[in-house]
Amino acid sequence: MTETDARHDGPEAFERVNFFSGMMLTSEDLRCEQAYHRGKHAAFVRAAHGVGTVCGLAVRPTDPPGREIVVDSGLAVDRLGREIVVPSSQTLAVDDDGRPGDDRRLAVALRYAEVSIDPVPVPAAPDAHEGMEPSRIRESFELFLTDVRGLAPARRRPPDRLVGREGLHSQLVRRAIEPCSRASERELLLAAVTVPASGSITSQHIDNTVRPIVLTDDLVVSLLAELDRRRPSSSRWSRLRGVVGRR
Repeated sequence: MTETDARHDGPEAFERVNFFSGMMLTSEDLRCEQAYHRGKHAAFVRAAHGVGTVCGLAVRPTDPPGREIVVDSGLAVDRLGREIVVPSSQTLAVDDDGRPGDDRRLAVALRYAEVSIDPVPVPAAPDAHEGMEPSRIRESFELFLTDVRGLAPARRRPPDRLVGREGLHSQLVRRAIEPCSRASERELLLAAVTVPASGSITSQHIDNTVRPIVLTDDLVVSLLAELDRRRPSSSRWSRLRGVVGRR
């Protein structure tokens, strides 16, 4: 089998360590082993489940409202398929940029981060106090405010007619067989915040609907059930109701 296209724009090919008796293991071998499992997991999550919010991470004003906003705890998947866990609610301060009288529209963004922790002495180092390396890497996150124009929403507008002459399944198949998209390091958009020139930020200033979401099984079943409810006279959707009910 030969490659017919020199462009490598498909899914990444993975390599794993070939262990054998008597093999001398190095830290590079162990890093490769971790990279193999983490890379395959991330590629599957990104392709099979999508990118965006899985649960939580609602953006809301403080109580009482002020010049700060709160991001609730939650879970998201970034564009590289990495899970981002925010274990507790976070507060972001909105700084005034010195332009009196002008409202600003900002984006609340979330980014994957790693923190090196638990340093230990390196045995090979001449001075154990100077030769230190982190023994653990904690998966973390970064929350920040940025210009909303720099973060285009990854949200797809639903078509006016979800079920056309070809049928919903045919449309989904056409969507599924599109070429795999390339991963990027872009951060995740959580909300758009209109910062008033004066006064407090309220819920009317925060738009959570611009964020992408991961279509979990529960959401897909809810969507299909709602579509079925809106088309009660269709025998095709009546049969679908029975399929949904058996899940």
